[in-house]
Amino acid sequence: KKLLLLVVMMCLALTFASAAGTQELAEATAGEIVKFWGGGTPEEMHWFDAFYEETGLTVECKVPWIDPEKLLAAIAAGSPPDAAFINMDPAPQLAANKALRAYDDYFEKLDISLDDFFDFSLTRGKFNGKQYALPWDLESHFFYWNKELFEEAGLDPEKPPKDWEELLEYSKKLTKIDSKGNVEQIGFQGKGAKEAWTFQNAGFDLGSDGLSSNFGEPGFKEAYVEALEFAFSLPEVYGGDEALPADVKFGIREGNVAMIIDDAVWGFGDFVSNHQHINLGVSVPPGPNENIQLSDGWATWGLVLPAKSANPLGGAMFASFMASKGIGLDEKGRFESDPNKYNGRPVAHKPLLNEILNEWLPAISNEYTKYMHNTRAKLLADNTKYSPPSPVYSTIQKKRNELWDKLEAGEITIRDYVDQYADAIDNVLTEYVKERKAMGLM
Repeated sequence: KKLLLLVVMMCLALTFASAAGTQELAEATAGEIVKFWGGGTPEEMHWFDAFYEETGLTVECKVPWIDPEKLLAAIAAGSPPDAAFINMDPAPQLAANKALRAYDDYFEKLDISLDDFFDFSLTRGKFNGKQYALPWDLESHFFYWNKELFEEAGLDPEKPPKDWEELLEYSKKLTKIDSKGNVEQIGFQGKGAKEAWTFQNAGFDLGSDGLSSNFGEPGFKEAYVEALEFAFSLPEVYGGDEALPADVKFGIREGNVAMIIDDAVWGFGDFVSNHQHINLGVSVPPGPNENIQLSDGWATWGLVLPAKSANPLGGAMFASFMASKGIGLDEKGRFESDPNKYNGRPVAHKPLLNEILNEWLPAISNEYTKYMHNTRAKLLADNTKYSPPSPVYSTIQKKRNELWDKLEAGEITIRDYVDQYADAIDNVLTEYVKERKAMGLM
């Protein structure tokens, strides 16, 4: 309700203004201030210094981290920043409520090319065919396996399981239980990421317009249930978490778990910088059959241009700088601190990624670090897709996570979870249309 009230206030404030991006832009000149929200720690000041050297514009940052409500309140009050660094999830919702300016109005003026970014990284920042957020980094679900444990089990260490059937087979071969029934080693730990399984078997939850549900499509619910039933069957190989000895920590980092699904940023970075002795392989998660080799991918953070800002062109200049050169400065610092254990993020800006792969990494001697980064880049480029942008994505994600917690706690069955999640999506979409019509936006 609070967020809806802020949206209404902000829309009323914009009633007599022209649509974002259609007003005459004041030319940003040297000496002007660019107000930025979403950074400004001592470690991040290099962004502002480099931007000033390039443009002569000073960046002022008084709000290090923000959320959608704070940004909407600032817009409604007529005092938003010129650019902001936010989680990408709510970007379509903010754009739908006219809280953001589209980058499309600045493409020619600032020589911004969306071709410089991975297609799937742009998805969360789109609304009605326009780009409202520039991506910073990428994220995905990856499959990791311990090559030495594969060899010990008589498996080819260079070939991960190609499908679900083989994953289950490998999990059984790699699980060790002693004569007393104590679990000593786990083949595949946990259930993995729910999105990885359901995406591969059923597809995206929402339709191509981002405002329709796919759960009513023939066979969709059944495929969804099948994917989750498989995921929940994996821990049964070792008896479930309740069968694990309390005095033993199990994990792929501890060397007693052979396979997991983890992320492409924090998990990946930790493996490269702190656990190279384990010698992991990385690939997309195995699919329901060997013909499906895909992972879901997205941009986690991005740069947006709030509506009604005082210096829109300056904001666009800084945002485009951040999405390319700003993250480049960050990555260069990470690389130079320890090149052979470089734990850099998967960047969304393709020219920068090519520079990292073709200029930075060839100069180091660590073959494992090279393998991990080159493989991750190829997987993200060739095997990753993301669902259509939706202004209700954040709301649906919250509903899904609430139901998932109930499922994992045993409060509901898999079928209950799928049915209730499908109903929740329908309710969110219905409420969204109702609210939009009440505000005169549909």
